[in-house]
This record gives sequence, C-alpha cells and structure tokens, in this order.
Amino acid sequence: MKKLDSSLKYAFSLIVLLFLALFAATWFTVKVSLQGHEKIVDPNYYEKGLNYEKAIAAKREMHRQGYSLQFPEEKPELRLGKNKIQIQFHKQNQAVAEAKLSVKLARGATYRFDKSYGMQSVGEGLHVSQVEVPASGEWLMTFSAKHGEQMLEKVYRFVVKN
Repeated sequence: MKKLDSSLKYAFSLIVLLFLALFAATWFTVKVSLQGHEKIVDPNYYEKGLNYEKAIAAKREMHRQGYSLQFPEEKPELRLGKNKIQIQFHKQNQAVAEAKLSVKLARGATYRFDKSYGMQSVGEGLHVSQVEVPASGEWLMTFSAKHGEQMLEKVYRFVVKN
C-alpha cells in the first residue's frame, strides 16, 4: 500500500475543513431563519379575497353618498413615541353621528408592529386617538369608520425619522 503524498493529505484536509465550514454555515443560516420566521400573508387573505369586489363597491358607494375621512388640517407628522391623531368623518360636509372609528398602525413588511387603536369622538365629526410609533421608517395608518352597516377605510403613508 502506497502512502499519500503530503500535498495530497493537505488538499484532502482542506476539502474536509471547507465542507465542515459549509455545513456549519448552512446549519446556522437555517437556525436563524427559523427563529425569526414570520407569516408573510394575512391570516384572513382568502376571506378578504372573496369579498374584495364587494368591499370596493361599498367604498365607491360611500364616496358617492358623500362620506369622507380626512385630517382636520394638513396631514400630521408622526414621531417616535406617542402621537395624537385626529380625523374627521363627514357625510356631505356634515358630521356623522353615532359612527365608530378605529385606526390601525402597521409596517408594510412585517406584522410584528401592527396595532389597532379605538378613536374617541370629541364632537363635530372629529375623532381622536393616541398612537405609539415604536420605530423609525415607513408606516401605514388605516382609518376605519363604521356607520350603521357601512364601512369606509382610508390608508395614509407616513415616514418616521429618528
């Protein structure tokens, strides 16, 4: 039986070490990805999809009837921490009585920070809530107004800087 040359021993050792390093890196990557796993779709996506056309038609009908959700002045700036948010809910420039409003703060890329807040009516169609922004970046704020059986939603984009 012949002995292997030392250069071949060195090459085989290097191949084994590289294979072990590749295996360890793959194991670490899988471990990290499984620990930080987040769902990428809305849990109710199927039901929302079934009702998509109905929701669009209902929103158009509410707009046709003159319903609107808008900020009392210009769009506010969000900052890190607590922010006071005000929105007006009107029908043909008249305050809508007995409406239930809520606001949902969300990041587009993750569900980790999604949070919904109820809104208090302070009269004349004005509703107020306190929302907390935990991180900088782009945020989506969805206002939902329910009047009777009708529902109107409006989404605003905000960029929060440090």
